[in-house]
Order: sequence, then structure tokens, then C-alpha cells
Amino acid sequence: MSATRRLTLLRDYKRLSHGRWRVIPKGGGIIPFKFNGAQRKIHAAAEKMLATGRQLRMKILKYRQAGVSTYCAGRVQSACQSHWGFGGLSIADKKDLPAQWLRRGRRWYYETPPALRPALEASNANELYFEEIGSRYTIASQEGQTPGMGYTIRGLHCSEMGDWTNPKKVLDDLLPAIPKNDAEGFVIYEGTGQAVGGWWYDSWELSKKGEDDFATVFLPWFLQEDYRMDPKEVLDLDQEEQHLVTAFDLDRDQLAWRRWAIRNEFEADIDRFRCKYPATEAEAWIDVGQLAIRPEILRHHAELVKEPLRRVRLHWAGDKEHVLAEPVGLDYRGPAWDIWEEPNNLFDYAVGGDVMEGVLADQDDPRSELDWSTGAVLNRREYRFAASMRWRGDPDKHGDELEKCATWYNAAWASPEINSPGWATLTAMRDYPHLFQREGPPDALAGELPLKAYGWKTTPMNRDQLIDDWIAGCRPEEHTGFEGKIEVYDAGLLDEERNFVKKKSGKREHRPGKHDCKLFGHMIALQVHQRCPRGETESDRDAQHTLEMRARRGIEYSGGFDTWDPAEDD
Repeated sequence: MSATRRLTLLRDYKRLSHGRWRVIPKGGGIIPFKFNGAQRKIHAAAEKMLATGRQLRMKILKYRQAGVSTYCAGRVQSACQSHWGFGGLSIADKKDLPAQWLRRGRRWYYETPPALRPALEASNANELYFEEIGSRYTIASQEGQTPGMGYTIRGLHCSEMGDWTNPKKVLDDLLPAIPKNDAEGFVIYEGTGQAVGGWWYDSWELSKKGEDDFATVFLPWFLQEDYRMDPKEVLDLDQEEQHLVTAFDLDRDQLAWRRWAIRNEFEADIDRFRCKYPATEAEAWIDVGQLAIRPEILRHHAELVKEPLRRVRLHWAGDKEHVLAEPVGLDYRGPAWDIWEEPNNLFDYAVGGDVMEGVLADQDDPRSELDWSTGAVLNRREYRFAASMRWRGDPDKHGDELEKCATWYNAAWASPEINSPGWATLTAMRDYPHLFQREGPPDALAGELPLKAYGWKTTPMNRDQLIDDWIAGCRPEEHTGFEGKIEVYDAGLLDEERNFVKKKSGKREHRPGKHDCKLFGHMIALQVHQRCPRGETESDRDAQHTLEMRARRGIEYSGGFDTWDPAEDD
């Protein structure tokens, strides 16, 4: 065999491996390695990218057991066996996988025709070293120390990125070692969707938006040829199955397998099936095992998301009697409200706000950003959110913002969260007559109350109720669905809902590096609605009455949620 033909064969991954190498299938035994549907789609995308002359950089979003890690590891090994001085690295997510992959790699080496394989020196327990051409293939785990340091990496494969503990640290160490203008080098990330949020999701979205040089490849479950089953009976298709047939041309055998898997592997929980075997990208990014807010709520809220009618800054016209709204652009640096519904005299509203504490989104990452102060306005009659905002400002200034907004929305009942710096926010609003008042002992409700009796205070006792009330207000009912349920339009709120998860401790909070500031602002607005008196909503409401209410500090109150003990803040 001529040297030119030998090199051509070696550098054609598919021709080198296809039918020559062997793999162990899920059912056991050993069979020739021939690309399945998912692997063919990846290979075609890779060849298309290479044809443009660009370095191969790819992110793969997959279903479970698609053979993607096998394909990618094989590509790295093929490159190491066919290029002089090629440093290849595969990084698994679990510590026990490198040993398994290395055994497979040695078998593949010996299954390569003798004329096409360079001399091998097995140098250590996690590396194949091809002494004849000075190339090495290292296999490591992200759970250990940063792998692959100390030599130039030309081919990098990162497996199950959604399960990595600290991908930023590992990649910050590795990526600078990869030559940028190496046409034969490559970087491949792959993993299942896990859940919206975290590094893997953010990285995928970055590439989808075209903000880096990575191509994206999504693999739906029905690419797998053996995910089929004899239905044994005529299937009466439900609405979702009919959609799958129409949208993806699925046949009855594929639908029968899907039904069997949902019933037998996921205990009839269709959402658990979707996140492991997604048909669409949206399904891939919902991990029902971690989400604190139910997937059907997230899907419904995603359908409702829309751009606001306008973005405004609010300012007083006179001595806190009237508020003017001035349109601003996205580049405006001050506090600005996104408006989906202008104030309407036919409706009454509730305003809630969260106050930034100056803490990092990820306590273990000093580079993560600080939290935010937020506000939200709920239309109490129609049960839809009319406005929201997010900014970073002094707590007292945030109080002024919430008061302006509540005044603009028909003198709405309002409350900030008064934990920590929220006290300064509440103090700035002390003269606003429609402040949420916490329920206290009966004798405390007579006459003037101290300021500390006002404002929403989140405690260990009421935090779960705050969250559960939000879920109850959003979830569908058996016979009426989402009719009469909370409507939200803010994409930022949806992102926070998707990143609001159950920790191992059982506490529900945002993922590291993410926020829940908007979510808590909206949840507090809901509490204000549930616990405060209803205002007049007729178009001919008595304006003089409103002015009189403004002049009064003590105000009759018929609501309240968390128990207030006058001595609790002493």
C-alpha cells in the first residue's frame, strides 16, 4: 500500500473504523462498529463544517444511549493514530469511565489493519501512546484534577457536559492549549440536556445565537433505528402522538416503542420520558428530577412570553400625587419598567418587589454576578402580570421605584420583601398608604402601627408557602386547564422559573450562577393580591377618595399572611 493511500485511509475516520472496529451493544455480545442514525447525523455535520475550511468545533445535544460518546472517542483515537504529534483527549464525566474507554481503545487499535496502525507503547493506565509517530490519546475524568495538562491538545472531546461539576475551570485550563489555526484539530462537546440553566445550557444557547464558532447538532430519539416495537394492535393516537406523526413522520412501530418506554421505564410519567428521550430541543432542556416548578407550567409560560409594549422610566409629577411614564431604550442604565399592560381604571393591581442583598449568584465563583432588585405588577381582576423591572440600585431608591409604580397603577397595594436591606426599601415607602401589613395580635390592629408591622418578611415558616402558592396559581386544573391561571409574559421570569430547582437538602432555590430575584418579586406580588383588600375598579372611581387615602398613614386592613409579633424585631 502506498504511503499516500495509507495516509488517506487513516485520516478518513469512517473508512478506518466502519466495519473494522467492534463495539458492545446494549444487549451484550460484540458487533461491527457501523454508524447508527445519530452517529451518521453527527458525521455529516462534521464533514460539512470541515468542507468550509473551518476548524471542527461542535456541540451535540443528545438522547440517552445514542452512541455519541463512542463516536466522539473513536474520532479522537482515529486522529491520534493517523497524525504526527497529535495530542488527543477525551474527558468523561465519571471516574470509572476512563478505564473502560481505554480498554475499548486498545481493542480498536488491534482491530485496525496492521498496515494502517503505528507502533503502540502503552505508557500508563490512562493513555495510548503511539511511539512511531509521537502521538498520544489520553482519557481522563472531570471529577479528578484538570486532565491533559502539560502537552498540546489538538483534539478534545468532552462527554456528558451537563453533569460536569465545574466545566469553566476545566475548560479555562484546556482550551488555551488548543492551536486556533489547526485545520485538523477539533473540539467536541456532547451531553444530554439535563435542565435549562447551568453552563451547558448557556453554552448551547450561545452557539445557537451564532456568538461563537461552534456548530450545534440536536439528536431526537427517533433517529435510533432499534427504538421500534410491534404495536400488536391498532393504536388510537392521542393529540401528542398525532403531532409526532405529522411533524416528524413517525410510524406506528416507533410510537409503540415510545408508549412502552413511558409505561415501563418511566412509570407513565411522560415528562420524565421527554427529558431523557426528547423529540425537540425544548424537551431536552427539562429535567423533571430537579425542577421545583412543574414542566407543564414552564411549557405554558413559554407559550405566553412576548415582547413588552414599551419600556419606561417613572418619575413624580409634583409632590407624589401623579406619576409620568417616559419611554426609554434598552441601553437606559437607570430603573426601567417593561410594560405589557398600561394602568386601566377598570382594574386594580398588586405590586411586589425583591431587594438585592449584594450576594453572588454562585457563592463558589467570585466571577459570578450579583443579585438584583426587582418589581412586578399583577392585574388582580384578570390574573395577569402587567409590568416588571430589574435593576441594581440602592435599597431606598428601589422603594421609591416601587411606590411610583404602585401609585401609577391606580394606587395599588404594594410591598417589598423587608429581609436584610429591604428594611431601607420599606422605610422609603413609609408614607405610602397602601402598604401590605402583616397580620398581628388583635390589639395591634387598632390605631397607628409601627413601621415594622408592614412589608412582606420571608421566614423559614412561610417560604415554602410562598412558593407553593405561586405553583398553585400557575398550575393547570383537571377540567379547566390553564383557564383563570396566572399569565406571565416576561422571558426573564421564565428563565428564572426554569432555573429554580430542588437541592439535595430539599430547599428550593436558583441554580448556582443563576437568579430568582424576578421570581420572588412576582411571588410577593401574588401574596399582596391574596392578602390585601380589593380596591375600587369602576372607571368613575372617586379621585378625591384616593387623595384622602394618601394623606392617611393608618389604614383599615383586612388581610395579612405571615404572623407578626411586635417583639420579633426588638
